[in-house]
Amino acid sequence: MYIEQVLKGDFVKKFQLYRFQLGFSERIFRKAGKNLEELGFFDKLLYIVMFGIFLKLFSCIQYFLCAYRPINMPEQPHFSETEIDELILNAELRTEIEPYLDESVFRVPFQQLPLRLENEFLASMLEWEVAPIEPIYRWFEPELHLPSPDSLLDEKVSQVLDNVITKLFEKKILLDFTDHLSDRELYTLIYRDILPSREKNLKHRNSFIHWDCSSGDSDIWLRFYASDEERELWTDHYDEPLPPKQLPIHHRDLPQHPF
Repeated sequence: MYIEQVLKGDFVKKFQLYRFQLGFSERIFRKAGKNLEELGFFDKLLYIVMFGIFLKLFSCIQYFLCAYRPINMPEQPHFSETEIDELILNAELRTEIEPYLDESVFRVPFQQLPLRLENEFLASMLEWEVAPIEPIYRWFEPELHLPSPDSLLDEKVSQVLDNVITKLFEKKILLDFTDHLSDRELYTLIYRDILPSREKNLKHRNSFIHWDCSSGDSDIWLRFYASDEERELWTDHYDEPLPPKQLPIHHRDLPQHPF
């Protein structure tokens, strides 16, 4: 039974109590307009002692209830090994992420999420907070350093370009709107702008980074990529003359993933 497991000192249930402590303390201090990080050492010590006394009283009450419970009282379900692992992970994640929490985090309805989804959210948030901001070329092992575009012949540029596009895709970096560029121009863009760009280096990135190789130039988009319907909508909205429609220089079959 659940109460009996607590009385036996089951470490998993202690994690449950720890989780309750976190939620309990967060509600109390938020309601009082205080921040746990702003408390002094003695304030924290007093809080810890008082909570320890509360747990002792809680254990005594539960012992009394356990000793005198009716025989036909329904048993509480036991936790599976998977649920136990999730409880332990949840306690670890909450402890690690505490220094990075702010008011926006408490807007997430954790109580309505299954524990597994809560852990996934906390893990992704923690990874984002601790991930270093590094140039993209440092994401690779060894670091991805390309030869200067000026040092390569056209044939070599195309060969190296195919290889680096594949490597970027492995790091979940996709290149959009590239067909108006020659191989040398695209290679130069990667060499000069993409690889030196400083971004969050996430080890377990779930989403893709879409790099706009048109640099957000509406003229390029309207000229080479916009459909007739999109060009018409643009005219209706901005009341500006459209650039003539042109066929792209290349039709590259690049790795793609939906936005």
